Amino acid sequence: PRNPEAYEEFRRGMELQAIPEDWGEAIDHFFRAWALDSTFYSAALMAVINTQAAFERGLGDWREERDSVLAYLIRSERRMTRQERYLFNVYTQHRGDTEGALRAARDASEIYPREFAYSRGILALALNRVREAVAAFELLEREEGGVREEYVRNWPLYFEKYADALHRLGEHEKELEVVLEGKHRFPDYPGFVEAELWARIGLGQTDLVRSMIIDMRRENGPLSLRFVVQELIAQGMDELA
Repeated sequence: PRNPEAYEEFRRGMELQAIPEDWGEAIDHFFRAWALDSTFYSAALMAVINTQAAFERGLGDWREERDSVLAYLIRSERRMTRQERYLFNVYTQHRGDTEGALRAARDASEIYPREFAYSRGILALALNRVREAVAAFELLEREEGGVREEYVRNWPLYFEKYADALHRLGEHEKELEVVLEGKHRFPDYPGFVEAELWARIGLGQTDLVRSMIIDMRRENGPLSLRFVVQELIAQGMDELA
């Protein structure tokens, strides 16, 4: 962007969006960045993408602001960079159409494989295209510097979703490795507690699983055991189930 203050607002928004609980504040930074520089399309795109995600999680309602920015982006599409147009296509033109969004992410990945790997992985996972999701997340795992260190490694959802894909594929040793790395980087992120439990169930670590379930119930109060029991049975741990 031409305005350094706008870039600083954008940078802060990118840092905050790593944790879902901070999405509201991140969205405010993206909107401020766009207000400071109306040609900063990446900031406007991130505002639109995050307002939708936050609304779906019940974290706030920015639909009026989102629709205003979206209308502006539609009018400005021809002035975007190629990468911005791909991002616009993946996340806004295919809202509610996961299949269409995945096709757009695949197209974008042909030109920008690492930049769109996370998007492709998330969309593929949503459609239960597990091998495609794992391949996309693995691409980012192999990346050194750039996207990997500046974005993915500061993004706990990457580890959580990557572990989910590995679990569905039955690659539980790798799943646990990914979970533990995420847990080490983000010790306060609650999603890794359950993710670790799922990985250890997959590995058949009966005594440790039993101990984890007891600890989770003690620390977090009532724990819904229905899904835990289903997973135990699926992994052949009938007696513990």
